[in-house]
Amino acid sequence: MNTNDTTNTNDKTDPSAQPPQAWIGLDWGDQQHSFALQARGGQIETGTIEHSAENLHRWLKELEQRFGGRPVRLGIETSRGAVIAALLQYPWLEIYPLNPVTSARYRSAFKPSGAKDDLPDALVCLELARDHAAKLRPLQPQDPQTLKLAGLVEARRDLVDRRTTLLNQLTSLLKSYYPQALALLENLNTPMAVAFLKRWQDVIRLKAARPAAVKKFFYQHNIRSEELVKKRLALIEQAVALTTDEARLSVAVLQLHALVDQLEVFQKHVARLDAEIKSAFAAHPDAHLFRDLPGAGPQLAPRLCAAIVRRLWRRPRGLPRPGRFAKVCGPGPGAGKKRRPALDPLAVERTALPAAKLCRMGGPDRALLPVGAALLPAHDPQRQEARRHYPRTGLQMDSDLVEVLAGPHRL
Repeated sequence: MNTNDTTNTNDKTDPSAQPPQAWIGLDWGDQQHSFALQARGGQIETGTIEHSAENLHRWLKELEQRFGGRPVRLGIETSRGAVIAALLQYPWLEIYPLNPVTSARYRSAFKPSGAKDDLPDALVCLELARDHAAKLRPLQPQDPQTLKLAGLVEARRDLVDRRTTLLNQLTSLLKSYYPQALALLENLNTPMAVAFLKRWQDVIRLKAARPAAVKKFFYQHNIRSEELVKKRLALIEQAVALTTDEARLSVAVLQLHALVDQLEVFQKHVARLDAEIKSAFAAHPDAHLFRDLPGAGPQLAPRLCAAIVRRLWRRPRGLPRPGRFAKVCGPGPGAGKKRRPALDPLAVERTALPAAKLCRMGGPDRALLPVGAALLPAHDPQRQEARRHYPRTGLQMDSDLVEVLAGPHRL
């Protein structure tokens, strides 16, 4: 899952605000960016910008001087990334992110051939921002605490996904020539597994090791159960090499070194990100609402905080924030568990959460996270849809409803 630098709002235009002095459609490309600009009462101007930070900021500063820092409305087919971060440095810009599907359908309404080019795309963005802004949602800057937390959890998620791919490769490699290592280690994503595979790269080297050395190794890595150590030593004694072909073994060992070295780096940097996330989450003003959610641990709670605060809790400036996250379901549906009664539906503000697939809550003893199904009327079709996400093993958090209390309730 890239980091969003802004949050969409449903704020209505302030009638006292200045009307835009110009409209811009910007089509962001790889090497070159096309734009279409129309000043109030003027003709449409088109042009291109060569890709560089200097060229972009020079163009924006020229626009600021030309329109005297008065509002300029800009439509662009993205809501994230470096270009949004750059545009947000200019407060006179009103940025309207456009869904590519919206602009594609708008374009096809007038060009059934489906012809697509950078300059016509910029013109489409211009028309949507100029003529249909009332149906679009402007972007608002995200608060620094949430922005940092979101960046950290997304960076960690990316590293964890890449580490998972690496672990799958390592498992496949060990199955091909060294399956005993999988039985001995059980979990490859540990410092002990890295040290073990670096020291004994195949069965032949492992069987040549003295039992006392192997026993000492396990002790040093906090495996001190006599029964477990004896079981592992017996497995080593009975082990037989899957293959003794030197040509195959030499290549496999080289691959093992490459994968284990990468795994060690991933472990180091995931741990570093965990420490940074813990610090950023502790400093977040809304951390207390998520820290004690049932089933949300040290990794999931910050992810929920970043995703939900960014998507749901942005309110018009100057107005109080009405929301507080509600715990509505209590423990999960395992044996002997009882759900807590639903909160008063009248006290709940229903808000949509995009299907971000935040997490999968597994295991029958894991608690359910708050969802909206318990607070919706029984006849509401959305309740029936949400209930489909209640497997006995837990809840997959990709249903479209979360609940925000309108009162001062706290967890």
